Amino acid sequence: KCATNKSSDFQALTMYSKILVPIDGSEPSIRALDHAVCLSEIHGSEIQLISVIDELKLPFGAQYSLWAQDSHQELVRSSLESLNKEMMRVLDAYPEIMIDAKIHEGDPADTIVRLAEEGGYDLIIMGKKGQNIIEDLVRGSVTRKVVKHSKVTVTVVN
Repeated sequence: KCATNKSSDFQALTMYSKILVPIDGSEPSIRALDHAVCLSEIHGSEIQLISVIDELKLPFGAQYSLWAQDSHQELVRSSLESLNKEMMRVLDAYPEIMIDAKIHEGDPADTIVRLAEEGGYDLIIMGKKGQNIIEDLVRGSVTRKVVKHSKVTVTVVN
């Protein structure tokens, strides 16, 4: 359970009605979801979980290969399983929370920034590090890119 401070002074500072939470199955992204749940308890916020399938994670030559199509379907399936698992975990503990989950495809940082702005979200909550630390070193952290480019407030959870 969340330790909530429902004082009117705290609620008056900032109101979050819609929170976007990108998750990738990593521990920091799960902690980000838990943080979003606590804020939702305070503000009555809607939570939108998303998983972004990175086009660059598909095998080389994906557009030509039936094998790559199978790999793509496996990525979608595993992302759906992960999203559903986390959404059900939240709903089991907090049945009153409004939460939904969707999968998107594209560059993760660009997709998160675009969805947050188009969807009218008040807050993005995400983990500091994702599943693939080596990719973060080579391509740059998704979290860092979101923080740099988002017009929506971003909270980063360790």
